Amino acid sequence: MRVIGIDLSGPSNHKDTVMEVFEKQDGELTFDNLRRNIGDFEIIEEIHAQSQLDEVVIGMDAPLSYQDGGGDRLGDKQLRQFIVSIGMKSGSIMPPTFNRMVYLTLRGIKLTREIENLTSKNPISIVEVHPGAVIGSRIAIWNMY
Repeated sequence: MRVIGIDLSGPSNHKDTVMEVFEKQDGELTFDNLRRNIGDFEIIEEIHAQSQLDEVVIGMDAPLSYQDGGGDRLGDKQLRQFIVSIGMKSGSIMPPTFNRMVYLTLRGIKLTREIENLTSKNPISIVEVHPGAVIGSRIAIWNMY
């Protein structure tokens, strides 16, 4: 299995977009490659190439949907409540249609659709991730001991 992490930035800001590729074997991840300053075309090319080798699971740090009418999705509210409960600031979870966040949301949705339309030899799965919340929760749990 190939595991790809994408830290997406706004549509005109390729310099802050990063993609890492790992190979999962025997329950462990092995680093394969890192791409910086990457645009949508290069992201799609890399995902397509990896999907020819094995199943691909993608974790994308960007909103991949939005609430009809704007505002928070149910998951945004729940994640915000969780991070506040472990001592993090609520502002790191923003509604997908909030000010400039909407540009990141549009890019995430566009890329998701393009990935879903790829013809690949193996399955491709995409999940929305929030690494800051994961890191914060690990720190909070670690501090409990």
